[in-house]
Amino acid sequence: MKHKYTARIIYIFFLVIVMAGCSGMHKNEEANKSNVTDVSFKNSHDQSVTEKMKQLLENEEEVKNIRAVNSDKELLIAAEIDHMDRFRLREIEQKLREKVQKQYPDYKVIISTDKKIFLELEQLENKMRTENLSKKKVEKEMNKIKNLSKETT
Repeated sequence: MKHKYTARIIYIFFLVIVMAGCSGMHKNEEANKSNVTDVSFKNSHDQSVTEKMKQLLENEEEVKNIRAVNSDKELLIAAEIDHMDRFRLREIEQKLREKVQKQYPDYKVIISTDKKIFLELEQLENKMRTENLSKKKVEKEMNKIKNLSKETT
């Protein structure tokens, strides 16, 4: 009889632990969801296309965060992808590229899921926010980042 109560107590204890663990996962997912920043640039280089594109892509479930910069003819985009979706990088990149090209057919779209490109674009966005970069300087920085994206490691 004593063994029967002990088994029930262990079962209830195990059930409470599992339920508590599962409830924490849902809160974590909401906290990790899109952290897209709305950037307002003080310089003369118009980034409104980039802001609209970010809003377009922030609703994608695989995307955690987006960084992007545009020139007159190009959109340079870096997407931070959820860890479990990294097995489908090519598929996700293609999906994002098609979505952006459909919305902005006049721009050449370059998308990367590489963390280094993401960080470089983040730095460029910050420079554009704090400094008054000319179009020429922005395009030079974009070319540097594009060359980094072509490198293989």
